[in-house]
Amino acid sequence: MTTYRPHPPHQAHVHSASELMAAGRSLLLYYQRLVSPLVRRHNSSISSEAAGLKVSLVDPFNAVRVRLAETAHWTIEEFKEKMSFHIDQWISEKRSAVWLHVPLVHCSLLNVAVLDCRFNIHHSLSNEIVLSRWLRQDTVNKIPPFASHQVGVCGVVYREDTSEILVTQDKYKPARWKFPGGISEFAEDITDTAEREVLEETGIMAKTQSIIAFRQHHHLSIAFGQSDLYFICRMKPFTYTIRPCTSEILKCQWMGIRELQASPLATILTNRIAVMMLRGAKNGFRELDIKWEDLPSPADSNQTYRLFGKRT
Repeated sequence: MTTYRPHPPHQAHVHSASELMAAGRSLLLYYQRLVSPLVRRHNSSISSEAAGLKVSLVDPFNAVRVRLAETAHWTIEEFKEKMSFHIDQWISEKRSAVWLHVPLVHCSLLNVAVLDCRFNIHHSLSNEIVLSRWLRQDTVNKIPPFASHQVGVCGVVYREDTSEILVTQDKYKPARWKFPGGISEFAEDITDTAEREVLEETGIMAKTQSIIAFRQHHHLSIAFGQSDLYFICRMKPFTYTIRPCTSEILKCQWMGIRELQASPLATILTNRIAVMMLRGAKNGFRELDIKWEDLPSPADSNQTYRLFGKRT
């Protein structure tokens, strides 16, 4: 049986001055090593967001993403001071890079961001300008360049009952037979671009069956000197009455494949595709068709990506 024994009464102890000083130094050292960085980081993130800087510290590439609030009000000196403070902090945390999103209403801050805070303009969107800065001194700059290609799509709409293809001539370009098409919109699938462009330019409703070819063109003047990827889609029509867009299209008609191939007004690309369509109409399109399937994204569980390839 255990006998309860109360603790003896607390014995007062008078600390010496040297003991108090040593304890104070230990406490200060503890604060500097552990408590102070946490408080500083916590207060920094709170004050930053309250001041109009939304900082995302979690990035798969060890980068920091900063978004300036449109409602924030700073002087140029205030912005410079805030950014300089945070950049020093991120360098000490061994962050790799900083992305800075500047709404157009704050474009007056771009000068100080580039000249004083050493950011580079990376790209622009319709409502903001995005800048970047590489922070690490021990490795080369690994920030990827902005998109270097635009994506164009055309639709080869083929009528199996008449062996005809839908062709157009642009209103403000040399009179050459081509396939209806245009530029993909932001985050638009290639197959959807083909269907939208065919409908807008010709009034024909058609469904994309496959991709049969694509073209790569560098330093394209109409692509602002950038590179261009142009996808040719084989399509099946569901309506046949042509209602062309008169503001863009000069002529639009159904034309026999052989007639199109022999036409002096066919572009080189149109001629080559007509030859491919002749072969497909004769032997079947299986050898031409590049199909696709949607697969779960490895980077985002809520999204899918589209894989194109030949079917075995």
